[in-house]
Amino acid sequence: MPFFSWVAPVKAPAAYPKSSLSIKEGGNAEQFSGKKGQAQRREAQPESGFDALQRRALLFALIVLAAGLGLAALVVSGGYLAYRHGALNIRLGFNNRNNDTPTIAAKHATNTVLAANYNFGAAKVYVAYGQDKGPTSAPLPNANNPYGGVRPTATLDGSEYLVGVGIPAAGGTILASYISKDDHTAFNQDASQVAVGYTYPLSKRTALYTAYAKISNKNRAGYTVGNNGEAGSGNSAFNLGLRHTF
Repeated sequence: MPFFSWVAPVKAPAAYPKSSLSIKEGGNAEQFSGKKGQAQRREAQPESGFDALQRRALLFALIVLAAGLGLAALVVSGGYLAYRHGALNIRLGFNNRNNDTPTIAAKHATNTVLAANYNFGAAKVYVAYGQDKGPTSAPLPNANNPYGGVRPTATLDGSEYLVGVGIPAAGGTILASYISKDDHTAFNQDASQVAVGYTYPLSKRTALYTAYAKISNKNRAGYTVGNNGEAGSGNSAFNLGLRHTF
């Protein structure tokens, strides 16, 4: 989804291959499934109970001045609420991007995501819902006509749903997820992705992983499955590798 222009604020298993259908928080944050196709995912770590709302709605504002490029100031703002109680983690995140230029008052881009996970012991279940509205709210990671024909169009109004599970097995974790993209514009370029994978820790920082993902595009949608190095050029991918966290 757009690169689902979204980070899911709770650690989820959409795991490896990185897909343009993975949910991200705030346009440039890490991916729900692990950023950029498996970027590191962060577990929600607020305190327990409503103190866990962290008594804080973390707000951040970022101002970028594109000097010499004739661009107006670009303002990106956002924040999230986090709640944790026992095995339950919930996060609600919001991102707003000002798309104005010196000559054009453009619509803002907004991203909203509600995500949660619950550890049942025998399995950890993940769910998420996201909304993208406005220009640049859901950019395509590969807009270079990956499938030929009519060039795909980044949606200006869409929603995404994710369900996933992580199951401890043989010393590692089996991962599976399903993501659905609903394009609310006239292009109706919906898509869905199914992914399965397995991770095996060699140490606290190092793990082996393997995964397979396949995307079904509708009405000439152009979502692709890639990895950390490139956006991908097809609708399916197999990954096998070693991951080390520094």
